[in-house]
Amino acid sequence: HSGRFTEAIAECQEALKIKPDFAAAHNNLGVALLRNKQSGDGALGHDGAVDEAIEHYRKALQINPDFTQAHKNLGIVFFRKGQMDEAIAQFQKTLELEPNDAQAEFSLGSAFLQRREVDEAIAHYQKAVEIRPDYAEARNYLGNAFVAEGKYSEAIANYEAALSIRPDYSEAHHNMACVLATIGKNDEALEQFNEALRLNGNDAQTHFALGSLLARMGHREEAVSHLAEALRLKPDYESAKQQLRELGVPVPQ
Repeated sequence: HSGRFTEAIAECQEALKIKPDFAAAHNNLGVALLRNKQSGDGALGHDGAVDEAIEHYRKALQINPDFTQAHKNLGIVFFRKGQMDEAIAQFQKTLELEPNDAQAEFSLGSAFLQRREVDEAIAHYQKAVEIRPDYAEARNYLGNAFVAEGKYSEAIANYEAALSIRPDYSEAHHNMACVLATIGKNDEALEQFNEALRLNGNDAQTHFALGSLLARMGHREEAVSHLAEALRLKPDYESAKQQLRELGVPVPQ
């Protein structure tokens, strides 16, 4: 893939030489720089690429302050950098310009959730789902936000909605299992954990959560097998080491 992004970067740079105030080219160059960084090739695969992308999004917005996509892209970069205030400002600007942008509502909800402002998060996730009823990710995260408030039945309803849209959504199966285990519905939780692993068998967190539940239920051997698998997938998984030691399994420090 990465060769294609390098090409995209070259093309955007070419466009900017011809017409330096070409807002779309600055935006596209920002996107290409970040994709190139993610695909891990070449000289741009460093954090400088992120700052350079931010620079190009800002230039795009200097040329055209109402460039919705550039505001959204800038918000996503700030979100990934953990700069939630800046991310929120950009997503809010996106929504001023494009009030029915479900993805911007979703991103805004996620930024508020990161800041532990759960009521705000719920309001924005709900708005995202109103705009796009088939938005499985928004349903899943709305479930997570309800969990943060201890509203487990609302959480389960949203995970179920996410799974009716996308039955192979392993993360929603995992999240639903965690809530079911919390409210003592262990057998249903086991079903959901197993489904999550059927869809994504290399998820250390799911192996850990399932192992912990099995240990609580007294199924020691099965518990050990899942906890050991969690540790194999993630060798520095301290909680898994701790659980295994509690079950009497010798684990190296």
